Amino acid sequence: METLNIKDVLIWLYASGGSSAVLSVVFERWDKFQALSPKDKEYTFVYYSIFLSLCAWMVVSWVPVEVLNTLAVPFTIVVGVLFSALFGKTVHKIDNQ
Repeated sequence: METLNIKDVLIWLYASGGSSAVLSVVFERWDKFQALSPKDKEYTFVYYSIFLSLCAWMVVSWVPVEVLNTLAVPFTIVVGVLFSALFGKTVHKIDNQ
């Protein structure tokens, strides 16, 4: 079974705007975020993007490769389930139109 490379995903999160992409999807569905004022949304989005990027960088920098390799299969399962759920929801939404 081919697994996702956790290190590559984490680098994508902190180096190429991946954290912003992930947070856009999460915040779009979070009622508490949607209830914020436009200015508060902006600040919250920026702060969480920085936080997520720094966390991803710290994991890549400080967690041993052996640990990341051990987590590869569970990580692949979780990402696969999340992607499938999001894809299924999107298809369902398009199909109902």
